Amino acid sequence: MDWRCYKSRNTAKLEVVVIINLYSKTETNFYHNGLMVLQPIEAIVTEEINGDYSLKITMPCGFLEIENEQIIKAPTPKSDQLFRVYNSDVDMLGNPVFYARHIFYDLLDYFIEDTRPRGDGALAISKILEDTPFSGTSDITNQGTAYYQMMSPVKAILGADNSFIEVWGGEIERDNFSIRMKNRIGEDRGVSIRYRKNLTGLRLVTDLSGVYTKIMPTGLKEDGQALLKLPEKYVVSPLVDNYVNVKTTRIHYSNIKIGEETTEEQAFEKLRNAANLEFENGIDKPQITATVEFIPLLDTEEYKDFSILETIYLGDTVSIFHENLNIEMSAKAISYEFDALSKRYNKVILGNANPKYGDAQKQYVKQQNEETATALEQVIISTTQSITGNNGGYIVMHPAEKPQEILIMDTPDTNTAQRVWKWDLSRLSYSSSGVEGSFSPAITMDGAIVADFITAGKINGALIKTDTIEEKSLSQEYKNSVTDAINEKVSVGEISNQISDESGDISITDDRLAISSTYFTLNNNGKITCTNANVSGTFETNGDYGSTKLSDGRLTGEHNSVESGYISFNTSDGTPETRIAGANGVVISAPNFGVTDYLDAGSQGAFHQGQTGSQTFITNIKNNDDGTISWETKTINFTKGIMTTSL
Repeated sequence: MDWRCYKSRNTAKLEVVVIINLYSKTETNFYHNGLMVLQPIEAIVTEEINGDYSLKITMPCGFLEIENEQIIKAPTPKSDQLFRVYNSDVDMLGNPVFYARHIFYDLLDYFIEDTRPRGDGALAISKILEDTPFSGTSDITNQGTAYYQMMSPVKAILGADNSFIEVWGGEIERDNFSIRMKNRIGEDRGVSIRYRKNLTGLRLVTDLSGVYTKIMPTGLKEDGQALLKLPEKYVVSPLVDNYVNVKTTRIHYSNIKIGEETTEEQAFEKLRNAANLEFENGIDKPQITATVEFIPLLDTEEYKDFSILETIYLGDTVSIFHENLNIEMSAKAISYEFDALSKRYNKVILGNANPKYGDAQKQYVKQQNEETATALEQVIISTTQSITGNNGGYIVMHPAEKPQEILIMDTPDTNTAQRVWKWDLSRLSYSSSGVEGSFSPAITMDGAIVADFITAGKINGALIKTDTIEEKSLSQEYKNSVTDAINEKVSVGEISNQISDESGDISITDDRLAISSTYFTLNNNGKITCTNANVSGTFETNGDYGSTKLSDGRLTGEHNSVESGYISFNTSDGTPETRIAGANGVVISAPNFGVTDYLDAGSQGAFHQGQTGSQTFITNIKNNDDGTISWETKTINFTKGIMTTSL
């Protein structure tokens, strides 16, 4: 940035001069003017939270000095930032346009072979950015674990299913070669605006699809399985009358349950508080997206009400009062478009800062996983103590020279030990009959856990093999809860509508029906696939324009119950030739068509392919009475050996 002073006889004006620099592709020092100072027609910076960060720069017609991969330093709302050119174009006026991404996207060119961060956000981002010119910091204290293999750091941070954003959460702040992963970027600067219809330059989209004004909170009773419900069943939002209909949902809180430290009344109160907290977090308010375009507002009376938005940054919180709904909502700046030449926003987009209902469910799933992990840890501790006792165990590296396995035993001597854990490269296994006894695998090297060793935690139902759970091992309370759950999900009427045994026949009617076996599959779209099938009987198909029937070596076509033709391999129709017949003629269309004699299987013979062309001949020759002769000339057309002209 530079300053220029313009002075006349009576006045002086101080003007900010924006400097945009162009640097070479390999430049590492950006504290000088670089290759040149650019004088663009337009320079627009766009950025969104955890998303795009780019620069579009338009130069005067004929300017050809910028190349792909060169670096441009341009102003942004907070500071000058570096952008690398990756594409170019020409606009309708013939001006060259160059597109550049924030220097952060240089990380697309780096490759993570295998890194497995485990810990807080600071540790994770430092592992992801290893062996790159970027540095990373984080204020996120959440503990997490993720495996990143064969991907770029950009994907590991923002794009993968187990990306930093998905595992540790937070928002990214990109400051040239410094990457900061924060719980949230921005702050609440006390900015508030009012919305009403037909405001020039302000567009507000209100989404009610995730709004709930009435919650049925549920917890767990003493047995940890039966649902705990409030006596009054529901907790109602104070905003329930702001909408046409009451919007009801159920939210389950597995951490709220009756136990040694929590009475039934205390559990009820916790459920009420949890539901009310959902309302405080905004589940009873719509999701909004407000787009404020400043250029149309500049010449309006309302501009003074919205100009305060020019003082906010990405991630900042803004209060919006919706006059029509009579609701005050919190929103945050989720993206912007910034004019780097005038150093002013062209557009700011505000979105909900309130957590969505789905976010609450994600938190619930995370909580469930943490509870499951805790239960499994307790089983491991208990099992270890049963072997080692509380005063420590006996660990042997075996063999002593270049050990290949770890033994954890109930005695210090491998000859006398009975209960033994053995951990080697391929698996963790257990023996109750000593080191030389039979070991049962508990965990394999690919992470699979053998079901025989699972005594806690939640098991994916898709992985439970049929008939592997014995009926006697299930408690009566659990059986009752499963029966209740089935009754809630599927009514008797629904089952009877799908399975029928009328007239002694059993039929199943359901759009979800699918059958799969080694040699036969039937999907729920009605497609049948067979391998090495031997089918007898008759196949019939029906459609709007005709039907077909395959029976006894004969394929017959019908239309309106009248036979239209057939192809027959049946010996009763002519031995041994194949017969093709049509009620109103036969049309044959093929890229190649020819004729050959009938040959037995394995025999060889000549194949005669017909030609396409025409043949002219003389017909109707007459002897006239005057001593002259007359005739007619006709032409016959052939298509691949078949005459297509009617005589």
